[in-house]
Amino acid sequence: MHLRRFVPRWIALTIVVASLYAHASASPGDLDLSFGGGTGKVTTDFGTGIDECRGVEVQSDGKIVAAGYAFNGNNADFAVVRYNSNGSLDTSFGENGKVITAIGNNNDFGICMAIQSDGKIFLQFEQR
Repeated sequence: MHLRRFVPRWIALTIVVASLYAHASASPGDLDLSFGGGTGKVTTDFGTGIDECRGVEVQSDGKIVAAGYAFNGNNADFAVVRYNSNGSLDTSFGENGKVITAIGNNNDFGICMAIQSDGKIFLQFEQR
């Protein structure tokens, strides 16, 4: 199966984001422990198996969008998740912060994205 060539380094869609707004006591490069419930990290499992993040963008309102793919049991569909600036899922986005979209019957890999100034998200995908 072609998906094996793209097996991610992570089992879950994983985002590790150091905040753009450093605390006064933090040194450059330190994790912002106010992000992700005190860990400085966020991991979101789509619950289907192999998930991989391929791109992260920050919207003008500070919300963080990550895109890639999630394995649905038969093939990969592109996946997008949006977080609030503190790392919690933005439940107003998609279904509880996540969107999974199948384009066809093949593997759909989100490979990069851009966010317009009006908040619209564009995801480039590759189908195999």
